[in-house]
Amino acid sequence: MTVRLPRRGSRARLAALACGIAIFAWLGPEDTHVWPVAALGTVTAALTVWLWTLGKLGGARLNGRQMALLAALLGAVTGLASSIITAGLMLLKNAYHARAFPDSPPALMGAMIQRAPAWALAGMLAGLALALAWQALNAPEPD
Repeated sequence: MTVRLPRRGSRARLAALACGIAIFAWLGPEDTHVWPVAALGTVTAALTVWLWTLGKLGGARLNGRQMALLAALLGAVTGLASSIITAGLMLLKNAYHARAFPDSPPALMGAMIQRAPAWALAGMLAGLALALAWQALNAPEPD
């Protein structure tokens, strides 16, 4: 069974625009919660990796093993990038607000970076699980 990766199109660009608008909206209000910035960092990382993949490999045909390997690799990169982008967004919001008591203290940003290996492993396993589930759902039915 082979899979043809789609090419990057206008929907991908609209998703990137929506992500940018969400980050811009998140920057404004005072907020000390971690989950919104972690979600934004993860979505931004996933979207960035997906857009890069479609730009480089769009239109390529992959067999089942290649798809599983690529999904695991891209999942690991997404998980690693999620942690780094999340810490970067926290730093950006602190710089934007420029208060004596930041929304995200430096210790929290450091803790987010320390989670990068765990997030990379989680992303790798999630990518592999998605690829295997997709293959199982799209496998030809036996006679």
